[in-house]
Amino acid sequence: LAHGEIGPWAEVIVTASGIPEPIATAWRGLERHLALVTHHHRFVAEIDGLPVAAASLHLHHHLGWLRAGSVLPSHRGRGIQRALITHRAERARAMDANLVGASAIEGGVSAANLESLGFRRVGTRRSYRAEPPA
Repeated sequence: LAHGEIGPWAEVIVTASGIPEPIATAWRGLERHLALVTHHHRFVAEIDGLPVAAASLHLHHHLGWLRAGSVLPSHRGRGIQRALITHRAERARAMDANLVGASAIEGGVSAANLESLGFRRVGTRRSYRAEPPA
């Protein structure tokens, strides 16, 4: 998507990721702001003119960071995520990134796709869930 262009990017991510309300509404609203940020690039993959996947690339200080790669469940297993990873990494390098990175859930499909495309793990981030007291 061009800078300033609002498209199906957020809706694809919300649908593909099963993001619940009210977080889904926040994601949809976020696109208007991201569309104006010059170092944030949004991508939508289409099949027969229909959006089936979305992802983004954040560029800052010669670092490209791949974010928010999401493929609709009905279109998974076709190599779309791998194509989006490859395309975003190439775009980052074309825009003078000398390092490209991403994060993914350990053992997940995204991690496997990243590793199969030459990305290597440099660290492990832990997530913790805190439940409010009863």
